[in-house]
Amino acid sequence: MRPWTILTGALLLTSAVVLLLNALSESLRNHSAEARTVMNQQNTITLSNANLVDVLAGSGLPVAAVEWEKDVLTLDLKISSASASPAEAYGLICKAIELTLDRTNNVNRLMLRIDGVDEWTGTRHLLIASDVRRGEVSPSTLQKLAAWKDPELPQELQSTLRAAVTPLWHYRFAGS
Repeated sequence: MRPWTILTGALLLTSAVVLLLNALSESLRNHSAEARTVMNQQNTITLSNANLVDVLAGSGLPVAAVEWEKDVLTLDLKISSASASPAEAYGLICKAIELTLDRTNNVNRLMLRIDGVDEWTGTRHLLIASDVRRGEVSPSTLQKLAAWKDPELPQELQSTLRAAVTPLWHYRFAGS
């Protein structure tokens, strides 16, 4: 009879240890998730009409016009027609995506237009437009776009960013 009691005691002790470790593991997992949530909330911005100007003014983006409605941000950025390059435009697109989709928690769609500004007349002319949605642009896509110098975007980037270039873009950067 004695061997059975030792075996039963060992099984009960093992079960108790397993249950205790499982409970401890769950507690640590929940604590870690709470910490990540707090960290993410501290690094994100809730965009509103009240802070829209402040957020964009602090971004360093050359904003020409902006519109905010529900979860859609429409942003017109301007670059100098004379000194502009495709790389500069792509850099602005990356910066705008990082600011609005990565650092905010309530922008789900960014409608972005890059305008070339004629230095003599001050008129703006659309060069490239993009319709970007949260969760559809990966960090590797942004890295690829930031490194891209050619005026012709690869089809992969065009479809991911829903980008369209104007004839003026082709005319302006032909031979770049």
